[in-house]
Amino acid sequence: MRLHAATCTVIGNSPLLQSRANLDGRTARTWIHSPHRLDRNQEIDAFAFDADQTHNAMIRGDIRAIGLLVRNADSGVLIRLGQLIANAGTDNLELK
Repeated sequence: MRLHAATCTVIGNSPLLQSRANLDGRTARTWIHSPHRLDRNQEIDAFAFDADQTHNAMIRGDIRAIGLLVRNADSGVLIRLGQLIANAGTDNLELK
């Protein structure tokens, strides 16, 4: 939540900020409802890497890098969610 709040502080566009909050809320619910389907170590490693890189960019004041890091982190989440859904098969994974 602190990483989300920190990245939101650099978003100056209100509609983009709303979209960001919406996307984060939706993906957070997916992670909560699917813990047994996730590779916990992979998720921890991915998050730790993203948080560290974003923190470094914030220290440098590199807004463009923050945007690229957030984009890449979101892409990774979408790829992993897609794999989760593809591997769910008949497991009735519902995303709402």
